[in-house]
Amino acid sequence: VMCRDTHIPRLRRFFLIAILGTIIFRFQVVKETGWQGYSTDSIAFTHYAAELLIEGRNPYTQSMQPAYTRFNIPPSYITLRYDGTTEDRITYPALNFLFVAPFVKAGLTDIRYLFLIIYCAVLLSLYYYCRADYALLTVTAFCFFMHITSLLAKGNTDPLWLLLILFCVPYFHRPVLV
Repeated sequence: VMCRDTHIPRLRRFFLIAILGTIIFRFQVVKETGWQGYSTDSIAFTHYAAELLIEGRNPYTQSMQPAYTRFNIPPSYITLRYDGTTEDRITYPALNFLFVAPFVKAGLTDIRYLFLIIYCAVLLSLYYYCRADYALLTVTAFCFFMHITSLLAKGNTDPLWLLLILFCVPYFHRPVLV
């Protein structure tokens, strides 16, 4: 049973804002003190594929090799195949560049911020749709995985799939039709 608490006490609101602030602060600290570019080929490929799509080229038929130098990917984060050669095709996650492309077209040069916003939206959704007495605990527990914030700052594309789950949250309480 989900409960939408419309009378959120000030203290709970303060903690929610503090948690979100901590996530954003940690994201920025890791981003600024760590590697000064994308740290995974997954996010570099996603960004580069969006650029190719905007140019009218099919990302699945193009080499992603230029993304390594364009986004300054450290050699230790480059995905290698079983034979030791570098991965140069976009293979996963499928079609995620379609979501990113409008933001790149609008001028977003660092798509990690987009994934941070998605992550915070998921947390706010959890807070809103959880029972009132568990909402803050749920969000707090989710935030203790600070490793996730570090991954976001380095360039993790997984929050995009959380966004799809976010759209389903309002329907979790409904009975399954079989």
